[in-house]
Amino acid sequence: MVEFLKKEKKFVFYTAVLFLCSAFAVTILVYKSVLIPFHVISTELVETDKTKANIENIKIKVQFNRPVNPENIGEFIESNPKTDFIIKFEQNALVINVTQNLNYNTKYSFILNQELKDIYNEKLEKDFTFEFTTKSQKFVYLQRNYPDSLDRIILFDLNSKQSTELFSAALIQDYHATGEWLVVSTLNSLGTNDISVKSLTGNYYTNLNLESIKISQLSISLSNNEFLYVGQQVERREVNGQKFLAPKITDPYNTLYLYNFKDQQAKIISPNESAEDIIDAKFSPDGSSILYRSNNQLNPGHYYLYPLENNLEVISLGFFSVITEFNKTADKVLFLSFDRENPYTGGNFIGVLNSSRETRAITDGKQYVGEPIFGNITNNIYYSENYKAIENSRGLFEIKYYNESERNLLKIENFSLENPKVSSDEKYMAVEKISETELKNLFNADNMAIARDFIDHKKPGRGSLVIFNLEKNEIMFEIPNGIDLIWLK
Repeated sequence: MVEFLKKEKKFVFYTAVLFLCSAFAVTILVYKSVLIPFHVISTELVETDKTKANIENIKIKVQFNRPVNPENIGEFIESNPKTDFIIKFEQNALVINVTQNLNYNTKYSFILNQELKDIYNEKLEKDFTFEFTTKSQKFVYLQRNYPDSLDRIILFDLNSKQSTELFSAALIQDYHATGEWLVVSTLNSLGTNDISVKSLTGNYYTNLNLESIKISQLSISLSNNEFLYVGQQVERREVNGQKFLAPKITDPYNTLYLYNFKDQQAKIISPNESAEDIIDAKFSPDGSSILYRSNNQLNPGHYYLYPLENNLEVISLGFFSVITEFNKTADKVLFLSFDRENPYTGGNFIGVLNSSRETRAITDGKQYVGEPIFGNITNNIYYSENYKAIENSRGLFEIKYYNESERNLLKIENFSLENPKVSSDEKYMAVEKISETELKNLFNADNMAIARDFIDHKKPGRGSLVIFNLEKNEIMFEIPNGIDLIWLK
């Protein structure tokens, strides 16, 4: 009994000591909260360029010296210009997630009001302002044989109107670019292709010498550090003393290759043997799938969607003349096709295929149309439509758009406006301007070398670029000798 009482006294003593220590610790914390003002320690733009912010997926992380009181937090944060955002908490940090696309080349401010409190209800030391400027809108384009005999890839800043040469070669056959990477296919002295890979944010550069492959298409994933190319194995043959390149007898088909920037390795993609002879291939917007058209024996000319992850099965989409692109959420694609029952009456038509495999025609098929694209912000569908026939060519085209009905947008008499491309904020559009003379001369022997092969037609290898302001509905300026423009994100 005595031993039990001794233990009980010890327990009471230790409990009292623990209580006093806890009270002292709380006192110290409260003392510190009063003595050291509630203030911002650091700020950063998360997952973006540290000098010029992106316009999408902006996150601002504000680190405090103590946790923030989340009550009515939205009342104490404002933005200028006014911007939609949501707020999350990470220990002592407050994260502002901007939920809308910002404007290019614009200064933004986020102001934290002094009434913002910590968990001890202490107010912020003073108003705090975080400012950043978004990057300029830029695009790249191909310049043919100017001012000398070289082809060039040019980077153009829409704000400063300054241009920078990114790459040059005797003959650029194809290229693709993102904000991070430039991939260029060039014709070498052997008659096959080389692929050059260049980082636009660092010093990385490499050249893939493909001595026995001819390249027909390139596409870069925006998310997975990969690019794809379509290539055909060729070999040198000789008949009656004449040497020439021909498809390799043992492997004569166009093959789909996937190249990883980090591993610097290429692998062949042929899911379920549906990619035996590739005609067209591109990544989905998120880079998770590859859309391709194959001439395999089972379904010649059919399009397929191949998921790159989780070993999902290939999805057969059906037969179309060409699928031009996905919408931003990747649940719809635009396609061009003909009336298969009456293929020689009228022109082709534009249609939309959704994820439920439902199709809807956008144009009536009375006139030839081309290069349909989705708007990046609106529900507009932009495309070119024939307005004048020219022998031996598709004729002259104007730019229209569809939003519940067909509407005229841009037309220049005696010129063909084709291949519309809209900027990611959908404020600007670039179109290729080709003269009637260039179209008439397209099939002359001297011009075949600079003709561009599209899925369903050919285009001249030279033209100019018209930059059009969609908000003001007016032409801004024209770039001579420019084609194949790509807006950078």
